[in-house]
Parts: sequence; C-alpha cells; structure tokens
Amino acid sequence: MKILSAAVLAAAALAGAASAQTSLVSTPPALPPAPSAGLCVLLGERGQVIDARIAQTSGDAAMDDDAMALVRKLQWAPPYPKPGWLGVRITLSQAAPKPAAPGSMPHCSAASDAATANTI
Repeated sequence: MKILSAAVLAAAALAGAASAQTSLVSTPPALPPAPSAGLCVLLGERGQVIDARIAQTSGDAAMDDDAMALVRKLQWAPPYPKPGWLGVRITLSQAAPKPAAPGSMPHCSAASDAATANTI
C-alpha cells in the first residue's frame, strides 16, 4: 500500500510540475504599444523639412522632443511629396515597425495647426 501511494504521489507531483512548466511556456504577455507622436511637417520643393509641429502628442514630453529632433533631420528623396504640410506618425521603438492604422495620421493644414503646435 505504501508503494502504491508513493507512486500516486510521485505521479501527481510530476503532473503538477508539467502543468507549472506549461504555464511558463505559454505566450508572453503583450507589450504595451510604443508611444507615437503625430507631426505635421512642412516640406519644401526639394523634400527638405522647413517647419514641423506636434499635432498629436505621444503623452511623453521626452518622446515628443525626440520625434521633433528626428523630423528635423528628414529629407525626402525623389520623387518628392507635394510641397506643403504633410502628416507623419513617428514611433520610437526597438520593435519592428508596424504600418500605421488607417486614419492615424494627423490632419495638417497651415491654418489649423499654426495656433496650437510647436515649431522647429
């Protein structure tokens, strides 16, 4: 009887260890989305950035500052987008980039953005 109960206890212990190991191997928790900032960028005729404004804050002032610093260095290659205001979304992350969700680009026009935005 002692041998049988020891075997049952051993089997139960192994089953418990297996289920604990299974829970450790399960899918990792989802990472929070990387913060992104929506910017309005004023492009010149040769694709150079003339001005930029934060249109949609990331909620993190340091990230917004980094996004503005990055956008100051941008230069579009030919064929250049049409000169004028262009909405862009900048996400600073170590993860692989994902396409922006439809409708997530900021709407940019000189008149609507000039009153509330930061400039270069």
